[in-house]
Amino acid sequence: DNFSVYTIASVLKKFLRKLPEGIFGREGEQELFSIIQLSDTEQQRDHIHRLITSMPAVTQHLLVLLFGTFRVIAMNAGRAQTGMTSEALGVSVAPSFFQSCVADGKTARMEDVIRFKLWRRLKS
Repeated sequence: DNFSVYTIASVLKKFLRKLPEGIFGREGEQELFSIIQLSDTEQQRDHIHRLITSMPAVTQHLLVLLFGTFRVIAMNAGRAQTGMTSEALGVSVAPSFFQSCVADGKTARMEDVIRFKLWRRLKS
């Protein structure tokens, strides 16, 4: 109650960006990006499960806490009128989660986000 949600979000995103290899590491990120190319949802789920369970326990716990928090935020977006839908959260935290996308001085550009959103709509 004593802190702004914007301050908390900013600190969290900075923390994630400061992790030396990110949450997934470069290889894990590349594996995730190849998994989303699979057309079979069950196969995607199995591959993601294997990837996450191969990670250190502390990383698994961090992911559970983060995704649980993101779920609560998205579920309450309408009632709290925050605008933080699942899609908005994804756009907000992706650069902090996937460091290979923004490493080496690259930054996420709005056209990249729009292209990704369009690709997701076409895929579903």
